[in-house]
Amino acid sequence: MKNKYIYISSDYAYEFKKIVKPFKGLINILKLSFNDSCVIVNSDGVINNIELYSTYFNEYFCNKQINIEINKITLKNLFKNIKSRDVIYIEVREDDPCNIYLIVKNKLKNKNVSIKLLINDALLL
Repeated sequence: MKNKYIYISSDYAYEFKKIVKPFKGLINILKLSFNDSCVIVNSDGVINNIELYSTYFNEYFCNKQINIEINKITLKNLFKNIKSRDVIYIEVREDDPCNIYLIVKNKLKNKNVSIKLLINDALLL
């Protein structure tokens, strides 16, 4: 994919929310490790090494391993915006590698919410 380190989309944003949300009171940092074949999810000993393989996503492109830490406040804002039938996109651009964009789109309501993670939320390897 041109000009991207990572570009991932999934129709299962709401389902991911339902898996993680019950643990939100226990999670301080949600850690996502992206590689060429999967996303590995970890969090504070609550969620350990859940591998979400590229075949589970509508689109999956990752040509650079990147680790992201999402803090409790950002995670809460993300969950607040995810509704049923939403599509979530994760994007890291080559020209802006220190910023990770989480984009939630609802095609029925024609609504987009973009959450930009700051440089201290991400660690490039």
